[in-house]
This record gives sequence, C-alpha cells and structure tokens, in this order.
Amino acid sequence: MAFAKNEIFFLFLFPILIIISCNSKPTGESKSFQDIPNGEGIEKYNKPSTILFEDNSILLITLQFNIGSVSKDIQMERSNHPVNLIYEKEGKTISLNGKIKTRGNFRSSEYICNFPPYSLKFPESEADSTIFKGAKKLKVVTHCINENSENPQHLFQEYLVYKIYEQLTPKSFKVHLLKVKYEDVENKIPSFSSYAFLIENDEKMALRNESLLLEEIFMEGDNNPDYQQSTLLSVFQFLIGNTDWFLPDHNMKVMVNQAGDTTAIPYDFDLSGMVNAPYAHQYHNFGMKNIRDRKFMGFCRNESEYKEVFNLFNNKKEEILSLYRQFPHLNEDQKTASLDYIESFYTIINSSDSVAKYMDRACGNTF
Repeated sequence: MAFAKNEIFFLFLFPILIIISCNSKPTGESKSFQDIPNGEGIEKYNKPSTILFEDNSILLITLQFNIGSVSKDIQMERSNHPVNLIYEKEGKTISLNGKIKTRGNFRSSEYICNFPPYSLKFPESEADSTIFKGAKKLKVVTHCINENSENPQHLFQEYLVYKIYEQLTPKSFKVHLLKVKYEDVENKIPSFSSYAFLIENDEKMALRNESLLLEEIFMEGDNNPDYQQSTLLSVFQFLIGNTDWFLPDHNMKVMVNQAGDTTAIPYDFDLSGMVNAPYAHQYHNFGMKNIRDRKFMGFCRNESEYKEVFNLFNNKKEEILSLYRQFPHLNEDQKTASLDYIESFYTIINSSDSVAKYMDRACGNTF
C-alpha cells in the first residue's frame, strides 16, 4: 500500500513500533501468570471492578482537601495530599480518608487548565465497606476551566467517547460520572461544584479481561495475536477524529492474557475532534486544517478485514447514537454537532470510494 506524499511521518514511526522487547513483564497484583491457574480458580484473580462501574447513575460526592496546595502541585515530582471523601448511601453519610494527587501532563499545565486532573487513593481498610471496595486507585477527569465548572460540555463529550468504546468491546476502560462538591480545608477558596468522571483502575480493567498489564510493551508485526482488535482500535480513533495516539504506548495501556495475546486499550481523548476542546485546535497534526478533520492513523487492511470491523460499527450504530440522544447534560448545539459528526463517519465507512480516499491511502505498515 503506497503512502500519501504527506505521510512521511509513518515511514519514521512504524519501524519503531515493530521492534520486539524480549523482556516484557506483566505488572499488577501478580507479576507473572505462573501462579494463575488455568480453568478452575481463575476467578480468584479475575476480581470484578468496584461496583461504581455497574450503573450509569451520577454519584454525588464531597471532597475536602487543601485546594490551593493541590492545584499548585503540578511539577515533575508530585506529592500525595490528604483528602476526605463524603457521600450518602441509603440515608447514611459515609466518609473516607485517603490521598489526592494531581496527574497528567498536558491538562495539568496552568497554561491550559486552571484545575488539574487528579487521582484518588484509599487504603483497603477504609474502602472495603464502601462502594469504593476494590478501587485501590482511581483516576479522575475534571473540568478544565473553573468558570465552566457547572456545565463542562467538553468533559461530557470525553465521557461519552469512553462510553462509545465500551459499547464496542469489553477490552476498554469503564467510566462513571460524578458531581463533586469541592471544599477547601483552609477556607481560603470558596466551595464550588463541578462534574467529573472516574476511570476504572488499570489493573482492575486488565483482570476483568483475565489479563495483566505489561510494563514493557511490544507488538509483533503480522503475527500480533490481537490483529482484529488493533483494527477496531484504529477505526474507533478515526470515528472520534483522534490523532493523539499511536501503538504501542502513546495514550495506550497494553495487557497480555495467559495465552500471550496482547491488547492495547486507549484512553485520553481530549484532543479528538469529537471532544473538540478549545485548546485542542492549536495541536492538530498532519496538515489538518481543523481539529474536526479526520486522519486515519491505522494499519493497512484488506477489504474483508475492514468489512468485519465496519459490520461491528454498523451493528452498534443505534446504540452509539442513543448515547448522545439520551444523555441529558449535553446542550442542543453539542448534541447536534456530535450526531452529525458520527453520521459523517458512517458515510465514509459505508462507501468504498471514501474508504479508499480516507483510509487506504493513509494507512501504515501492517501491524
């Protein structure tokens, strides 16, 4: 498959991606599959994610911490800070003491967002009797700009992108929407409320799929056992208009199952055309004129291989559209724009001429 003239990037990128690391090691609660039995007993290791991710209701919580100190802790070396989480269940007030820590690179920059994303961590002794049982450590995606904290449309958009991928495959991160009241323990910053969402713990996601995370990541060219999944992943990224990714490890987690099959799991979609964040427009790549332009970053496949994945997307179309139609927090302009953007994707994948134009001519080496 020939490259388009402006795709020189792939000539540099893909040779790197087929390098094999022979020392790849699983990470997580178990460092090796040696202790994990085949068949009977696997459920011991395949612990389900916290019940947080079993429904789509909004969880109302209060977080009490030193907002000023945490918000400023965005340097390379970051600290854990004390936090108290409060929520109501069946008329009872439940309080959890834990740690909060800022995370991320791009969105933690004070030049991009004035409220950074963070992670929450609770000791098992505290969490075991709560809905956070088994959570261990959770990433939280927050509003970006305090002025938009009550109505963060781009946060809702990114939440829905995670839900799209969850509709397509269980090999995905689950998410749960929050409404958070922030209270400053120093009483220097007025209390305020905002939406946010939790992302399933990395290790729990892998264990749910009877796999472990990899510390050192590799993919094996044409013999990659997750060939179809990488096609699905690439087409999904094309659907949402995302170029801020590449295999094996940019905005990806990679897990391996007992058979040695590897699977890449995407995350972090704020620079996609679907989310359309204001700050994303200065970061689009590959000669794109607008962040809403689509650029296929996937691997070359033949017609039958594409068709198998396209059939999945077509079968899931109404479910994907319903995510947006039924989500009550998107305003009408955002909802209409999203539905139109999704429909434009389906127009492309259901036209052989469009597939040739947007995908065949842009694809990279087989992977």
